[in-house]
Amino acid sequence: MLRVLQGMNELPDNLVFPKSSPFHRMVASFTVAVSGSHSIFLTDNLMGFEKEHSIRLTSNVAKDLHVRPREVRDLLHAGHISKDDFLGTLCMMLVNTAYEAVKSKNDHSPEFEFFRHVRNASSHLNKFTFWPDEPRREARWRGIDIPSTLKGDANPFCGRFCFGEVLAMSDAVYLLWDINQKFKV
Repeated sequence: MLRVLQGMNELPDNLVFPKSSPFHRMVASFTVAVSGSHSIFLTDNLMGFEKEHSIRLTSNVAKDLHVRPREVRDLLHAGHISKDDFLGTLCMMLVNTAYEAVKSKNDHSPEFEFFRHVRNASSHLNKFTFWPDEPRREARWRGIDIPSTLKGDANPFCGRFCFGEVLAMSDAVYLLWDINQKFKV
């Protein structure tokens, strides 16, 4: 049974985005990337990456690109990207794509406005930024309020990191889950 928490439904133990959901492919791709990343960030070579193994990415405008997982793994362990940076970037890509898929259905509810601001932060290298007249409407989600009374740079969220500071990594999926509940899928 779902209980109400601060005006939102409790989250079920197992989040399922049905194929009819506008977010299905995006969340599925996100979870595939997260699943594969776990072993690449470990110091052991659990996936058995060989130096010469490559994954071919086709191109329509130039020669195909070859990604070598062993080289990627070695760069990660040399400190070229952290796991938090990687996961934060995945969250930004997920939220950006998801918002574009449903922006025409924006009902200007506090939750959808919050989603819009998270999407904008994702488009600005993970930082909340506001035009001088933004935020225009109430933006609230699961106890996080972006005040609409303070505009532009005066807003306390302005300049804050979205993922890693305001939201944790799984919150991207939870936000999409709540937005998805607005659609009859």
